[in-house]
Amino acid sequence: MTDYEVEHRMNESISFSYFCGMHIDEISPDHNLK
Repeated sequence: MTDYEVEHRMNESISFSYFCGMHIDEISPDHNLK
C-alpha cells in the first residue's frame, strides 16, 4: 500500500484505523508530510 492508500483507508474505516493503532479521536497522518 502507498502512503496515500493507507491515509485514505484510515479515513474511511474505523476498524482499519484501530488496526493501525489509532483511536477514534485521532486524525490520521497526512501522506504529504514527511
